[in-house]
Amino acid sequence: MRKIIGFALAMGLFALSGCVSSINNIPVYINPASATINTGQSLPFTVTVGSSPLTASVTWSVNGVVGGSPSSGTITSSGLYTAPAVVPSPNTVTVSASVLQTNGQNDSLNATVTIVGTTVTPPTPSASISVSPSIITVDGTATLSWSSANVNSCLINNSSLISGISVGTAGSVSVSPTTTTPYQITCTGPNGSATAQTTLTVQPALVITVSINPSAATLTSGGTLEFSAIVTNDTSGQGVFWTSSFESAPVATGLLSATYTAPSVSENTDVQIAAVSVANPNVSATAAIVLVPQGGGGGTGGCTSPPASANPPQAGILPNFVNITPGATVDLTATLSGDDVTSQAFTWSLKTTQNTANIGTITPTGVNTATYQGANVTSLTTVQVIATSQQYTCIMGYATIGVVPAN
Repeated sequence: MRKIIGFALAMGLFALSGCVSSINNIPVYINPASATINTGQSLPFTVTVGSSPLTASVTWSVNGVVGGSPSSGTITSSGLYTAPAVVPSPNTVTVSASVLQTNGQNDSLNATVTIVGTTVTPPTPSASISVSPSIITVDGTATLSWSSANVNSCLINNSSLISGISVGTAGSVSVSPTTTTPYQITCTGPNGSATAQTTLTVQPALVITVSINPSAATLTSGGTLEFSAIVTNDTSGQGVFWTSSFESAPVATGLLSATYTAPSVSENTDVQIAAVSVANPNVSATAAIVLVPQGGGGGTGGCTSPPASANPPQAGILPNFVNITPGATVDLTATLSGDDVTSQAFTWSLKTTQNTANIGTITPTGVNTATYQGANVTSLTTVQVIATSQQYTCIMGYATIGVVPAN
């Protein structure tokens, strides 16, 4: 049987990919007869008699070299071919299966292998850019951050510098534009480019405002008064601190509140109490306080002061702060509390610090009540309502009314 197979394999020199010959109608093949593979890739070869593989007495070679070589590829004794790491020249090699016949002769079956280089595609570049916070005021700052991968260089807004800092392929920098600004990063690498965008929105600077309540009051020596402040656009939430133009200042009881204790005076004394923004000390609001001495009898300026006591009388108006539209009305109630109070009768008056005579009207409706009607104004007008105690004319209560025209 060995001689028959050897004869059939020898005939394989004349046909590489089909039936070589037949003995008793049994075909002989080398498989595959041709192939194309990448550098470094492996491919098994077999010699087949009919449908049965032949492994005995087969010697494998590449380009005539048994076992092959690093330049043309190697092949094992079982027929496993491994292409070289570098494409040879020419890039087609011959794989041969040599079979020892019973008569001692070697016959070969040949196959061709075309070797191609493995194409390595560089990774796709990527880039990202962000800004935090994404919205600032005109006097604010934000942090611009960027990163990238598989790139050689990057530009931001077509420049290699941003705020004096080299862009590089990753980094961050503080930016403070005065107008809304888009930022685009463009990065290039071996396999193309990548872009990303972000926008920093710049809004007008927020203007901090402070108002104080009450904005005016009369206080006898030793008396106390609670102040509160309203602060707008205080984004940091720092509140206010308190000052006084005369002796001790109010004692803070919160970010926006304080208690003022009137010092002892021998005559009526005007005091300015100020609530000052912590975030912007250039912004403040003041209250006009009249300190009245204790002791009874006549006060300075022809007014009557209450007698000295541990709980000196104080006057107040409710509501003590309100906004209305021109022509609208608001009902007001004044009260006098403390020691030695025998009357709740009040006299009503109006004043404003603005340059206008059109400040509305105040009409008494009872012993301690009145109705204020706003004037027909075209701009915001702040009016101070004063309720003067008829028992102690040195003591007054105050309310602030804002007359706000419709937009």
